[in-house]
Amino acid sequence: MYRVAIVFIGLCALLMADSFDNQALEDMKNYKAESKAREAAKNPAKEDAKKPPKSTSKFKQFFLEPSSVFRQQSHKEEEAKDQKTKQEDKKDQLLTPTNSSQAQSLQSTPPPATTPSQDIKKDSKPLSKYREYVKRKESQTIFTIGSVSIEELNGNYIMPVYYNFLPQYARYLQQNEAKIQLSFKVATTRNFLWTGGTLYFNYTQKFFFQFYNFRQSSPIRDINFQPELMYNYPLDIKFLGGTFSGTGISLTHLSNGEGKGYRTQSGAVIGFERAFSDPAPTGADVIGTASKSSNRVVLHGIWHTDNLRVELKAWAPLGQRRTNPDLYDYLGYGQLDLAYRHKRNIFEATLTGLGAKRANYLGSLQLAYTYKVNARAGIYIQYHYGYMDSLYEYNFLVNRVGIGFRFIK
Repeated sequence: MYRVAIVFIGLCALLMADSFDNQALEDMKNYKAESKAREAAKNPAKEDAKKPPKSTSKFKQFFLEPSSVFRQQSHKEEEAKDQKTKQEDKKDQLLTPTNSSQAQSLQSTPPPATTPSQDIKKDSKPLSKYREYVKRKESQTIFTIGSVSIEELNGNYIMPVYYNFLPQYARYLQQNEAKIQLSFKVATTRNFLWTGGTLYFNYTQKFFFQFYNFRQSSPIRDINFQPELMYNYPLDIKFLGGTFSGTGISLTHLSNGEGKGYRTQSGAVIGFERAFSDPAPTGADVIGTASKSSNRVVLHGIWHTDNLRVELKAWAPLGQRRTNPDLYDYLGYGQLDLAYRHKRNIFEATLTGLGAKRANYLGSLQLAYTYKVNARAGIYIQYHYGYMDSLYEYNFLVNRVGIGFRFIK
């Protein structure tokens, strides 16, 4: 309490000292002004003969009277404007003909001939197809914060209906749920390391929401986090009637955000005290480890025409996780993305699991269709068959179809 009192007394003293200093300065100014007025009244001739006082520095003048500096600046600006208008008036007077003969001579003289090189500006070169593609891709920017542009990546959508025709991996889960995806990229550094390429931060997040499962209090079944750091280098290589427009490399992390433990058929997570090296708990209710994750290096290449876009990805895992040692038997080592646009219609297909080790294909096929209702949104339909719909159920076969809304530009 005494500390608060000391701080309060110090603030009061500081305010009193400040008011005292201001009052003293004001009294001094008034005294000088009165003394100058008396001297001017006694000797008016001397006052006129005096030399103009030396101009004080701007810093000192600002310290004594801040508003005077700004008044002088505005006064100078007004004088400069007046001089500019006077010069323009003089030019207009010189250019206007004084009589009809001068006007006729001005009309008869043709304008000076200009060469084609003078008419064409340096920046008016026709854009290449790739530059047109980049310009069109920049127009797909979702929104801008200052100088930072948020661009689309893998699609942003909300599907209130996402139905699985096959049984879920746990008894407490319903076959119908909601699926939400948020995906964007941000250019952090352009002309990265003077290479002409761009360094991006990408982020994709999926939600699998048991919205209609009121008996279990509508839980979120799974969340997938996928941040990545991507370098993209632009290309302009013509091939098969299209253009190789870019290639790059990225470091990708994929996780469901869970820690130690094992999921059960009832939705509970048990065995937090166990280490990963310990044997897993046994029982009919135990599904598997709760934590799933992966780190990988991804190479990508993009080829496109005016309406068709093809992107091929290939990756290599960085280490093997104890919680999901056979993940790449289902995820594979590559992915093919196809997208075709025609007016308001967008058709997409994603084939995952390329290069998987197992003899039987254990990847997935995802088909999607978007009908654009306006410039920023459309009706969205998605169909997924196979594995890896969500990270936790990477080794469970699903057959799902959903409908909702997509936010696209």
